[in-house]
Amino acid sequence: MEFIPKINLNDYTMHALRTGIGSSIAILIAEFFSLDFSSSAGIITLLTLAVTKTETIRLGINRISTFLITMSFTLIFHLFLGNNWFTFGMVLIIITFIFSYKNLLSTLSVNAVSITHLMFRSKITVHDLLNEFYLLLIGLAIAIIVNQFQDYSRQRKFLECSKESVEQRFVCIFEKMIDYVKGPEKKSTIWDEIIQLENDLMELTKCAVKYQQNRLPVKDDYFVDYFEMRLQQCGLLHNLHYEIKNIRSNEEAIQIISLFVNEIKKHIEDQFFCSEQIDYLSELIVELQEEYVPSSKQEFINKARLYHILKDFEDFLKFKKRFYE
Repeated sequence: MEFIPKINLNDYTMHALRTGIGSSIAILIAEFFSLDFSSSAGIITLLTLAVTKTETIRLGINRISTFLITMSFTLIFHLFLGNNWFTFGMVLIIITFIFSYKNLLSTLSVNAVSITHLMFRSKITVHDLLNEFYLLLIGLAIAIIVNQFQDYSRQRKFLECSKESVEQRFVCIFEKMIDYVKGPEKKSTIWDEIIQLENDLMELTKCAVKYQQNRLPVKDDYFVDYFEMRLQQCGLLHNLHYEIKNIRSNEEAIQIISLFVNEIKKHIEDQFFCSEQIDYLSELIVELQEEYVPSSKQEFINKARLYHILKDFEDFLKFKKRFYE
């Protein structure tokens, strides 16, 4: 069973529902309190809703801080330059520069709308400022509230199924690796499969981060750590390509590598065999170090390559051991 990340329509459906319902509720509340430009509350909700709770809250905090900066410049320039297009342009230039410098450009659109509400009034009053602030608070509050509705069970099920699929793909890769080591004449796609698995693991890590950031206030980073661990293991396997390719003429090395790869394959899903496998591998490495001194240059090279391969497999197992510990 091979996993390839695909577009999940449920995610898009849920986000569309949150956006439409949340924006409508924000406008309704703004109208209930008879605020001017009530539709802006809905737009603020729409622009603040992100795919994760963490991002939505972070964006909300940034909107409040940048709103205060924008209103300060708007009042100052309106007071000295009046209500005209030049004043509007000057304020926009300044806040755009500040927000760009502070990496806050995502808040610019909402602030620009607030400026248009105020800039062309003959006089900006406290009522006008409070009106804009209340619109902002309503929009942010509704965005944060509607973003609490997440389908955690479906997201977790997807990650669990993906975890099982990744483990099966590792088993398949190890089976092909054994064939590759024993059969120099065979053309193998194993290295392309490892690269594809690396790419899929990167996508799965993003999905796991999204799941984790939607679990607030629950701390749930198991899947993030798991897919990152498997990604590290993939990197090690990919780096072995050259060494294994050049050691296939050494019968002793082929036997050692095949036996150990088969041992790893049998326990790829098992967390309890890591220590035993590492101890066994350490013994192999010690034996290799204590063997007779190579009699030829080629024998020395083969021994060095085998040692390097076994050390990479040791790191492969240590990644897994550290994760489960």
